[in-house]
Amino acid sequence: MNGSQELVSQIERLQQQVTRDRGVEYFALVERRDVPDSWDLVISAPWARANKRAALDYLVQLIKSQLGAAVLLKLARIVILDNDDPKSRAYERRLQARAGRPGVYMITPQQAA
Repeated sequence: MNGSQELVSQIERLQQQVTRDRGVEYFALVERRDVPDSWDLVISAPWARANKRAALDYLVQLIKSQLGAAVLLKLARIVILDNDDPKSRAYERRLQARAGRPGVYMITPQQAA
């Protein structure tokens, strides 16, 4: 398994945990073009929009505890999309259009067992 496939697998596990704990509308891992081996984690969820600081703290702590600091270092930023913002909706549509191309991984929320 190469580095990006391993990271995607780890982030999929993270998404499953977040979905079970709090629910997720949208979750993506996007490779940055400007910095090699650097990624953005993009999330949309009502609880994250309600308190972005608390959401970031929760996600960072979960990444550190579940996946390790090395995974956190690969993330350039964690982006919380605001569904009420036209720019956020446009960004989400662009990511969905690029899904499946190199460097863009849409991680679909799965039903918790």
